Amino acid sequence: AASTLPDWNQRQAEITTITAALVDAPPAPFPGIEALRPRLAHFARRPDLVQQIAERGLASPDRWVRAALLATVAFTAENESDMETVRKLVPTAYAEFTQLGDRWGLSSCLLVLARVATLDGRIDEATADYREAWRLLEEIGSSGDDESFIRIRVAELHARQGDWTRARNELERVVHGVGRPMSGYREMAAEITLAAVEWLSGDRDPALRRARDLRRQVLERSDPHVPVEHLTAVVLATSGGFEASVGEFDQAETDLARAYSSGVGTGDMPILASVGQNVAALALALDRVVDGAEILGASAQIRGGEDLGDPMVRRLFDALRGRNPGFEAAYENGRSLPRKDAIARLDPQLLRRDAGIRATPAARR
Repeated sequence: AASTLPDWNQRQAEITTITAALVDAPPAPFPGIEALRPRLAHFARRPDLVQQIAERGLASPDRWVRAALLATVAFTAENESDMETVRKLVPTAYAEFTQLGDRWGLSSCLLVLARVATLDGRIDEATADYREAWRLLEEIGSSGDDESFIRIRVAELHARQGDWTRARNELERVVHGVGRPMSGYREMAAEITLAAVEWLSGDRDPALRRARDLRRQVLERSDPHVPVEHLTAVVLATSGGFEASVGEFDQAETDLARAYSSGVGTGDMPILASVGQNVAALALALDRVVDGAEILGASAQIRGGEDLGDPMVRRLFDALRGRNPGFEAAYENGRSLPRKDAIARLDPQLLRRDAGIRATPAARR
């Protein structure tokens, strides 16, 4: 029987249309609807309209509305890797939700605060934030997707501390099911993270097999009911990085080209930065170390900060610096690019071996 679930692309188009109408719409009759308006702009991938719509609502006499709007602007800023705005707004929203006793707002803010702490290298604090967010979500009725999301994030924190066993345990719990319904895409997200943990901990053969199997699954699946670009970008970026490291350059280039296209399509800067890191791994494998340094610097620009606590980033950073006496200058070239140019610098097509391309500032323009 044909599915009655909505087509995601159709829904995306409808959200975009509604968002455009909300810019000049009169005040909403209910507080919850007022807070929802900029969230629709977020899902329509219009961060400019998120700020515009939210500013009017920030004059609301309703304290919860103001806190929810601050949080929404901060969530969108995190998606844009505007960490300055995130650091400014999330603590304010969190303090407001604390006074209100709103567990949804507190848990939402804690998930973002945990990401900030992770980027800053405050791993114990990030872990505590995730645990507290989980406790609050449990109180208001969490889902399998909530649990799997937090377990994946906590596993990444264990990996940053080199605790591979605990990282694997968290991820295998998600891969084998958390005891409640969750989307198949969340399971695949856990599995590609598990492949990365296996790779980083030295188990490269099973990691490569896992990544190749996930690549096949992603490319074979056709599900119009959910957004798939995020997962496609992560899986193919990871498999592309692995293939580059084992000398399968044609496959690496194919994977990374698709990952880059999907990453750009998501509008999610942390995802796109992850793609860029794997493009830098391809550059390293091709001995294009100046390109690799620039790409890694551009990835940091897109992420909103250097994330040297990430073991993959740390290894790339050290390897490229060790093989390139001019690493710092090349890295800073990428780091200082305007956002639009930094995104373009990640394009793996610039590393096509048959064209012998060596990107320069002139070529980038």
